[in-house]
Amino acid sequence: MLTYTYDGTLEGLLCCIFVIYECHEVPDEIVEESQLQFSFDQQLRTIETRLDQADRVWRGIGRRIGSGAQLKIRGVFLASDPQKATKLCRWVLKGFKVGKRIYADITSEVGEPVEALYRRVAREQNQMVQFARFEQKENGVWFARIKPEHSVVPLIMDHFAARFNIQPFIIYDERHHLAGIYDRQQWYLAQTGELNLPEDSAEEIRYQELWRTFYDAIAIKERFNPKLRQNLLPKRFWGNMTELQHI
Repeated sequence: MLTYTYDGTLEGLLCCIFVIYECHEVPDEIVEESQLQFSFDQQLRTIETRLDQADRVWRGIGRRIGSGAQLKIRGVFLASDPQKATKLCRWVLKGFKVGKRIYADITSEVGEPVEALYRRVAREQNQMVQFARFEQKENGVWFARIKPEHSVVPLIMDHFAARFNIQPFIIYDERHHLAGIYDRQQWYLAQTGELNLPEDSAEEIRYQELWRTFYDAIAIKERFNPKLRQNLLPKRFWGNMTELQHI
């Protein structure tokens, strides 16, 4: 079984596709180096990341399949699926053959896995926009802690940068150890395992208490339906939502 290993970046995956065309071979799987579990029937080939090769493949995808394919690839690549690189590679190879007809290919063996991942990532992107809760720190920075299944911080930063364009803020994904940082002019990403944050401002503490009081006050006890609430608002989000931390 031929296995390509790469560095875990999108550019690295694009280089895998470049090598496939250069060497006229299709690997059985593409695995991030840090996630490789070697077996005796594997033939390993480590693919070096070269930005010139990645750029050629990326521009080729745009010409042959379209900008919509680039958008889908970026989204699916953020999924927490160890097989995402293999699935994306097969989808891109087919896209180079059939062109934009690949967009209608959502039920085949190649198309369905990519479409399913894309929907999951898009759904979680929307959930994070709805459920992220910001708190103001003593230094004036607004901070939100999230714990998404998929690494969607790069997908939600544009939304919050446009909405809070005069306020510096940080969105920290504690599952993937990724921080999105906005400095009032532009946003960027930082990979970090820990954060040293100042305490909440005194005003923030008062507002949190007011928000919890309001949340409890508008509840109708006679219509309390915990199962419905959990269906609409999955419990995995509760720990980082101000109004639900006391439940």
